[in-house]
Amino acid sequence: MRYQAALCPDRSEVATISGDAPEGNMLQKICVSIDWTPNFALNFARAPKKKRVYFPDMIASLDVSSSLFFGSDHRGLSLKTLLIEHARMRNCAVVDHGTITRESCDAGDFAQRVVADLREHPAHIGILICGTGQAMAMTANRHRHIRAALCVNTTMVRLARAHNDANILVLGAEIIGPELARDCLDAFLTTPFANEERFVARRDKLDRLGRV
Repeated sequence: MRYQAALCPDRSEVATISGDAPEGNMLQKICVSIDWTPNFALNFARAPKKKRVYFPDMIASLDVSSSLFFGSDHRGLSLKTLLIEHARMRNCAVVDHGTITRESCDAGDFAQRVVADLREHPAHIGILICGTGQAMAMTANRHRHIRAALCVNTTMVRLARAHNDANILVLGAEIIGPELARDCLDAFLTTPFANEERFVARRDKLDRLGRV
């Protein structure tokens, strides 16, 4: 079994290790990870056990129990198509709320469709894509039950999930490339909510804001 390892509270840097979730010196259990740096390895080895977090490795642990509700405008269509294919290759259930053409359209209209589906199915996940991601994020976050995170790298994705329990990932098709977009999607699907008291309180505050 491969695991990802992180340090609380921010989980801003992770590494992949092999074997059972270990208790000993992590430096002897490194497998391979582009995120593993010498400083992090040292800090992890010295950290108290309660600060260490383990969760299953990314590709092996994609959450396929949740449906992914995709929405994009014409500027995000190509990236959405690529990410839908990526998600299906990982056996994720996908619902495409459009757009399906390159004709100019309003991103907010498709954000509303995903938002409506998440109101009915709160355990599922939304993926919204437009040129910069801004219009999608602004529209989605008007709604009380939505915590949409506009992200440009995997660190932002992990922290949005771990600290804010984000339920929509927003990407800018003209801001990030396809490989990074795939990595962001994988990170969104595999990073658990930290479920610590302060993060639960923050999420509950967010859920009381906005319109129903």
